[in-house]
Amino acid sequence: MRNTLPALLLVSISFLTACIIWRDAAVPPLPVGASNDTPLDHGDRLDFPPSPYVPPIPALPKVPPHLNPLDYEHGPLRGPPTAHFREEDSLRDDTKYLTSWLVAGFTNDYMTIGNMIYLAMITSRVPVIPPFTSEIGGDRVPIPFSDIFDLPYLRTTLGIPILEWQDVKDNRLAEELDAPPDELGCWNVWQAQNIIADAPRGGFSTSTLGLDISYTRAPDWIKLIPGFQHDLHSTFWSVARLAFPETRNEVLAQPAAHPTLPTQSGNQHPPDDQMLCYDILYYVVGAVFTQRLEELAEGYLRRTLNVPDGQEIPPYITIHARRGDFADCKRGIEVTRVIMTGNERDPNWWNSVYELGWLQVDHDKERTVELYGKWYPVILDAIIQSRGIGFVGTDRSTFSSLARRRVAEWNNGAVRTVKWGTLDSDRH
Repeated sequence: MRNTLPALLLVSISFLTACIIWRDAAVPPLPVGASNDTPLDHGDRLDFPPSPYVPPIPALPKVPPHLNPLDYEHGPLRGPPTAHFREEDSLRDDTKYLTSWLVAGFTNDYMTIGNMIYLAMITSRVPVIPPFTSEIGGDRVPIPFSDIFDLPYLRTTLGIPILEWQDVKDNRLAEELDAPPDELGCWNVWQAQNIIADAPRGGFSTSTLGLDISYTRAPDWIKLIPGFQHDLHSTFWSVARLAFPETRNEVLAQPAAHPTLPTQSGNQHPPDDQMLCYDILYYVVGAVFTQRLEELAEGYLRRTLNVPDGQEIPPYITIHARRGDFADCKRGIEVTRVIMTGNERDPNWWNSVYELGWLQVDHDKERTVELYGKWYPVILDAIIQSRGIGFVGTDRSTFSSLARRRVAEWNNGAVRTVKWGTLDSDRH
C-alpha cells in the first residue's frame, strides 16, 4: 500500500532508538584523546554526544592573505571582478585556475564541487566554483556556494585558495553594460565517458555566467572501462592529465580524433590553459554550513519539535525518503522524536507519517520559499538531518549518502541505509 510507511524503516528506527537508550549503560566512555573512527553501520559500538548538537565550526584564525580573494597583493587574484573575467585581467599571470559546470540537483552538484576542488589540488590550480543553478520548480535560481557553506572555513581548513565565479566576473555589471558573453575553450569529457552521448553535457551554469564555450572532445582513455556503455566514470588522474602541457599538446595534435566545437558565435578555441575547464566532473571517482543557515535551521527545528528558545533541543532521528521509493510496507513500531524529510507529494503517504507520531518540517506553513527562495527547503532539510544523533536514509540516494556521512562524522551518530523496491529488499 502506497499510503503506509515501509516496515524496513520502522525496524531501523526501533533499532536506533534502542541503541540511544542503551548507550549510557552499555558503552563505557572513550578515553580522553582517543578516537572512534570505526564505521558505525556494521554492528560496531555506537557512541552519541551527551550534549545538544553544536555546529561543527571550530574557532579558526583569520584567513591568511594568500588565501583571501580580496587581498589583491598576496591572494589568488590581482583585482576585483569586472564585466569580463579577462578584462583588466583580475586573474594573476603566475596562477592557473580550474572550473567546471553544475548540471544536476543540489546534492550531486555539491559532490561535483568536491571533485572540482580535489582535482584543482592535485593539478596545483585554484578552483573557481560556479553557483548552484539547478532547475527548482521550473525556475533557474542561482545561489552562490558561499551562501550555503562557510567558504573562509573551508579555505583555512584545506589551506588552499578557493574562488567563486562572482570573485572573477561581475555578471550584474555585464548585464548593465549589455556585454557579450566571454568565449572560453573547455574539455568535453562527457562524450568520452558516455559512449552514447552526442554532445557535451549541457546545463545552466554557462549561460548564467555569461560564457560561450568551445568544447574539445577529451580522449577515450579517460573512461574507466573503455567501450562499456554502462560505465560513465573516470579516475581523477586520467582527467588531471589534461591539465598538463605534454598531454594537452598530444591530444590537440590529433584534431580528427578530438574535434573542437565552435562557440555560438562560430569561433573555435582550444581548451584554455589558464582557466582550465571541464563540462562535467560528477562522474570522477571538509565543508560546513554557514552560521546564518545553522541558526535559521535551528529555528525551524525548534518550531517542528515545539521547543521554546532557551531550552535544549532533545536528541532526534531523521529519515530521508525520496519520492516514490517505497510502495509495499506495513505499520509496526512507534518511535518518538523522529523527523521525516523527503519530496514525496502523496498526501496520504504523509498522513501515515503523522499517524505514527513522526514529524515533518512544514515548509508551506513556514513560507520558506516565499521568504527565502526555492533553494531553501532542500538546504534546511539537509542541515536538520546533519544535526540528528541518528539517521536512516534510502539506498542509491546521494542526498541520503551525504546526510549519513555528516551524522556519523560530525555527531558520532548511528546511521543506517535502507534498500527499497520490495517488502523484503533489505532483509539480511
